[in-house]
Amino acid sequence: MSINYDDLFCKDIQGEAAKAVRPSSLDADPSSSSLAKSAPNSSPSTTAAPLTVVLGRVQHTAVYERLQALVHVAASYPDELGPEELVQFLALVGRYLDEQDGTPTMNKTLAYMLLQLALLLVINRCDLIVPDIVQSLLAVWKHRKLVEFCQIPETGGDGNGGSGGEEEEIERLIMAEQNEDGERSLVDEADIQRIRDRKQQEEANYIFSTLVSNRYIRMMEFSQQQQQNQNQQQRTVDEVFACFANFISSLVDSNLITIRRLNEQFVRIFNEDWQQHTLERVSRLMEAVLRSGRGESSSAQDGGGGCGPGGRPAGTADDSHSQLFLEMLSDLAREIEDF
Repeated sequence: MSINYDDLFCKDIQGEAAKAVRPSSLDADPSSSSLAKSAPNSSPSTTAAPLTVVLGRVQHTAVYERLQALVHVAASYPDELGPEELVQFLALVGRYLDEQDGTPTMNKTLAYMLLQLALLLVINRCDLIVPDIVQSLLAVWKHRKLVEFCQIPETGGDGNGGSGGEEEEIERLIMAEQNEDGERSLVDEADIQRIRDRKQQEEANYIFSTLVSNRYIRMMEFSQQQQQNQNQQQRTVDEVFACFANFISSLVDSNLITIRRLNEQFVRIFNEDWQQHTLERVSRLMEAVLRSGRGESSSAQDGGGGCGPGGRPAGTADDSHSQLFLEMLSDLAREIEDF
């Protein structure tokens, strides 16, 4: 038995859940389509695919409501979380993805909120960033229904992405429009704009596009003060940075992000004036990711959570140039006052 209705995931989870029990005959009522058209937030140019709820399986509300609660607890009462609770929830998410079909918006929200949960755990409960939990998270992010939002978008032809970046694709389009004399003809601006819009959408969909950000660096810097305010178990700032390094390394090892993409994100944090001790921690963070890729034991792994990977697997897309650039950024962060 299945019930079709639109847009389950919203702020009013309980209200939408109540709609799921309405008779299926109502869904076949022609008036329902007219009501949908008159909805204030509906878009006349796009028709959303109906969401199918299959009874007897893991329900949408069971996952999203629990995820919302876990994110709240991780932010406000992190000491109440336990490893068994997280492992059980991630197993529930895996079953949910296997059994139910969500809308793209729901799937993106699920992937993104799981990342926010993980980042909160890094700050407030780095002792929970252990191999079992990290591997469960990676398995969810690599699920076929979430891969659209977790796979690395196509980048330039340097071995770090797909078949080419935005400018290279535009260049190929221009070359394809050459006339018989070898001269370039005018290319429809609409075609170029479509390429740019598609690339921008791919970037917007990629949940790891802001994994390293100024905001998160500040959150890690003030993590100890927050723990004191909430009477949490004390974890040093260096432990938090070390745990984050291990978490990043796990994502790189799973090909969910590349060193080249990390370089782009690390470069952006230099647009803010940081205190020297913060830059030194950022430098050690970069070094820990590099050491992990070389299979070396890292002092960062000794100080933080337990998810050190111990070497990049064969076939990783990153090349030596990206690693050298990250090493240069690490030196720059550590010695920026000398420049």
